[in-house]
Amino acid sequence: MRTYDSLPETIRLIRLKEVLRICGMSRSTLYNNIKDRQFPEPIRISARSVAWLQSEVQEWVELKIKLRAVKQRQSAQLP
Repeated sequence: MRTYDSLPETIRLIRLKEVLRICGMSRSTLYNNIKDRQFPEPIRISARSVAWLQSEVQEWVELKIKLRAVKQRQSAQLP
């Protein structure tokens, strides 16, 4: 049997409804972003179910916040 000693204790899988709530986008936009590799891919948890790692979704949100700050600094420096 395989052990997962290297995995963090707080791994949590979240379903589509929660991902959409966190990200504030529509389902079609989410799947377009996944297709374009702009959002983490889901993990298949059964034949008809997928979920996302909460940590990856949170990292995506944090990246969007950082990019916003960079854009704000750049626009403030423009003449």
